[in-house]
Amino acid sequence: MPQLTLNKNKTDKLLFWIAMFIMAAGIITRIIVLIQNRNLIIDECNIARNIYERNFAGLVQPLNYEQYAPPVFLWMLKICTSLFGMGEQALRLYPLLAGIGAIIMMYLVLKELTSLRSLWYPLALFIVAHTFIRYSTEVKQYMPDALISLSLIWLSLKIDIRRWQAFKFIVLWSLIGSVAIWASMPAVFMLTGVGAYYAMTCIQHKEYKRLLSIIIVGIMWLGQFAFYYYKILKPQIDSDYLQNYHHDYFLFFSPHLEHWKHNYYVCVELLKQAGGYDGRAVNFNSILMLAAIAVLLYKQKARGLLITMPLLAAIVAAMAHKYSLIPRVALFMMPLLLILVGFGFELLMRIRFSLWRGLLTLFAIFCIHMHNSASKMIAVPFVSEEITRGLRFLEKENVTGDRVYAENGARPGIIYYTQINPRKDRWAHFAAAHLLSWDVNFDAISAAAPTGRIAFIYTGISPDDLARDRSLIGAHLKEVNKMEQPEAKCFVYVYEKQ
Repeated sequence: MPQLTLNKNKTDKLLFWIAMFIMAAGIITRIIVLIQNRNLIIDECNIARNIYERNFAGLVQPLNYEQYAPPVFLWMLKICTSLFGMGEQALRLYPLLAGIGAIIMMYLVLKELTSLRSLWYPLALFIVAHTFIRYSTEVKQYMPDALISLSLIWLSLKIDIRRWQAFKFIVLWSLIGSVAIWASMPAVFMLTGVGAYYAMTCIQHKEYKRLLSIIIVGIMWLGQFAFYYYKILKPQIDSDYLQNYHHDYFLFFSPHLEHWKHNYYVCVELLKQAGGYDGRAVNFNSILMLAAIAVLLYKQKARGLLITMPLLAAIVAAMAHKYSLIPRVALFMMPLLLILVGFGFELLMRIRFSLWRGLLTLFAIFCIHMHNSASKMIAVPFVSEEITRGLRFLEKENVTGDRVYAENGARPGIIYYTQINPRKDRWAHFAAAHLLSWDVNFDAISAAAPTGRIAFIYTGISPDDLARDRSLIGAHLKEVNKMEQPEAKCFVYVYEKQ
């Protein structure tokens, strides 16, 4: 018996250090991707413009340039840029710290719900997934959303309502919930899980008087969110722009089979981005997740509600067309899916058959390998919309700023790199570029173009839209050179008019 204990201790130590290695690798990967310092994309540039143009009080108001972000997130960006300037890395510092914090919180949550023999699998998927790495180094609120979601789960598991005085519990969770609501929009979904978790805990232990604490806290959360929703969110959520943009990522509540197929594909996409696109991995993770939901809701109802209620609430909101399940917006859901995958993996690893455990371990490693984007993003720097590549090309072509036409998608990038970025003097000669709107008439512009060389620059445009524009321009102007970099989503075309 002592020998068995000794071996178990050695195994646990090995598994612990494996988990630490996985976490360290994830943190290092995110820092390297930040240091690569890719250009800001259109949404990041527009967030940067709001940060640059507004004070702290102004950041509580609805944002300009078709952007949404919660006030606490914006305040954190404002603090970082006030300290370190308006450069790309300063703007991305808070998302980086949130991404690192999310790794730590993912480990702590998995440790509460599973064991060292199984938590390494969902933890590794969380580390290597492209979406988590990308949004840990992008000026958007999605990784802070994930950090706050995981933190709320961990705090719920650590704060026992049955051991706390009612007044202290109410004050503590009123404070936690308030910060979460103003720091992350999906926090309202997470708080439904928190409330359900505590309510079920009280019901299971027949401590019904403690339900009053949950009701009081819930009313305070609901009141704040209602104010936040009608003051800031509703005008943006109901805007035609956002409704049209996110149309394909809303869900449908109808009897039509095609609608439910659509719902299925939208939801499965979230699992794929979190756990892998390989068909075998999708099937494996789906089985693990469904097993976890069944066992949790049957044997550990409070914990089951804590994890599944936020997912259900988000799905209901998506059916009401109030919340989009476009993967980056719904990124907060992905760690919850991986937690369920981890719990299901733990169930299978409890089977005391060495060969079975060995096969499970090998297949899990295979799924991690197939989903691994970390090594790829280190070996080949990740890029998205590299507008400065296009500007360098224009310099070589001797096209002056006043003869450059920036398509609507490139417009925020031109503004950021010529007016806001700390290296703006480097690109100041392009500040005179013509900044085109989304409904510009390319036929009229090219027909009225001055003689000599002019250029059109694009970033992040769809192939169909690009082909349409080029056809209109080509009817009046002769193309003399071009730079097409699909991997960097930057396209520049130089024309000449006789």
